Amino acid sequence: PEEENVAVAEAQVEQARAGLEQARLRLEDAILTTPISGTVLATNARVGELVGAAVPVVVLADVEMYHVETSLDENDIGRVQMGQDATITLDAFPDVRLSGRVTRVDPLGRVTQGVVSYDVQVRVLSNEVPLRPNMTAIVDIVVDRKEGVLVVPNRAVRRETGGRRYVEILSNGEVKQRFVTTGLSNELVTEIVSG
Repeated sequence: PEEENVAVAEAQVEQARAGLEQARLRLEDAILTTPISGTVLATNARVGELVGAAVPVVVLADVEMYHVETSLDENDIGRVQMGQDATITLDAFPDVRLSGRVTRVDPLGRVTQGVVSYDVQVRVLSNEVPLRPNMTAIVDIVVDRKEGVLVVPNRAVRRETGGRRYVEILSNGEVKQRFVTTGLSNELVTEIVSG
């Protein structure tokens, strides 16, 4: 063969190698991999379909370890810390109380209509019921604990115009105001420290 024909054939081989390498790279780019293990909950694309970068093609979840995302306003966030115990109640299972623990408190708040709130993540520690992603939950975070104290329903504690708190008691058939000092409270009861 002439030198010129050999050079053309070698150039064609190199061009074919470059094309093969390009095809291998495209094939690698077509394979989706994830850095975590999990269960596929949804697929948002079909084979051969073009998808934009902002569209999640596959939704994965770790169904062995659930957590609840909640939001607290700035009045409550100062008392919440990582590691605190929590109780979780699900709308789907209202009679079951699951134990949990605060695993993340976002340092940066978000302002919505003038109200600052902070995202808090609570890991579910006990799992007595069949949990599913996106279930609605109520989270009670234990910020302090006292035992053997006097408590009254929140609706029994009143406030006079000067700001002092009182409860009404029945004494000798008469309703009387008794000024009290309050302590801890939750959405149901308030501790009476003195009075």
